[in-house]
Amino acid sequence: MGTDHPVSELPYRHGAEWYALAAAMLFGAAYPFSKLLLSGMGPVTLSAAVYAGAALATGIYYFGTRFVLPGRVSRETPLLQADIPWIAGSILIGCIGATTLLMISLQYTDAASASLLLSFEGVTTTLIAVCIFREHVGIRVGIALFLITTACLLVSYEPGAVLGISLGSAGVLLTTVAWGIETNLNRHLSGRDPVLLNFIRALISTTALFGIAALFSEPIPSLPFLAGALILGIFSFSGIAAIWFFLALRGLGAARTGSIIGTNPVIGIIVSICIFQIIPENLFYPAFLCVILGLVLLFSEQHSHLHIHEDERHEHSHNHLDGHHSHTHNPSDPPVGRNGYHSHLHHHDELVHNHPHRPDIHHRHSHKKEI
Repeated sequence: MGTDHPVSELPYRHGAEWYALAAAMLFGAAYPFSKLLLSGMGPVTLSAAVYAGAALATGIYYFGTRFVLPGRVSRETPLLQADIPWIAGSILIGCIGATTLLMISLQYTDAASASLLLSFEGVTTTLIAVCIFREHVGIRVGIALFLITTACLLVSYEPGAVLGISLGSAGVLLTTVAWGIETNLNRHLSGRDPVLLNFIRALISTTALFGIAALFSEPIPSLPFLAGALILGIFSFSGIAAIWFFLALRGLGAARTGSIIGTNPVIGIIVSICIFQIIPENLFYPAFLCVILGLVLLFSEQHSHLHIHEDERHEHSHNHLDGHHSHTHNPSDPPVGRNGYHSHLHHHDELVHNHPHRPDIHHRHSHKKEI
């Protein structure tokens, strides 16, 4: 068994949080732009086009860097046959199902309200992560989830609709449930190459969604709207934002990544007000305050205790300065890249130590008893 490590030797770094926040900014800006594009194209066609843009961008980057930057390939882990069920579930539930439902729902919901409702994704993601995948969260997260849930109920309230909830708002909320499921499925893929993974997801989703659009006889959009959707896909959905999302998921786990992604309504609301010049309803302001308070609690969470790393053998991108990768190398292992990372099959001896951490690839341990 390994020896204990003082906390000072293993400080927690917030790199993954910044990836999540950057992804949230791009996701948040995407929703009002999606609503703008819906004025000139069908919802399924728009979904297909944004994934086509993502497939084009990630494909060019992935295959281009294999020749220009071959060292990048050695820093990331390829996909395995065991990943197929997780990829299939992610595509069906998140890329195809959730995206199509969102585009349809945006036709019946104003952009500012839709952006704030999408913060409910952090709630659904966390509940699934805790209840099904046993990911640990503390009381701070519980308070934050209560605040975000309250915000979602306030902004979706509509006295004239059945049960006070509009059809469009219900569709957006169902989208967040689907994305919550997708995020927890993607947690099992977070150690793989995010560029290759998102290229495959986008390519398959594009083919399926264009087929569905043809089945519903949606008209072919004009070139400006199609170009706008392609550009939107490059930056959001399975594009740059999704790559950053997977890098965050690798370091934070599903619950915390989903929670930080909940900051995207802030960007979405600002963009919506600028584009559509909408004056929010009165209930928007207390809802907005609840979201801000909830996200502050989530982002400032601290977690440190003595924990055990079980004896394990796996493959993922890693460096040798994090206190967890002191293994030896074989001649066949790829060299370390300029950023200090590489990927190969390696072994972890059992280790006990104490340091600040998140439920990343190496910290998905049980919290049922103290060590």
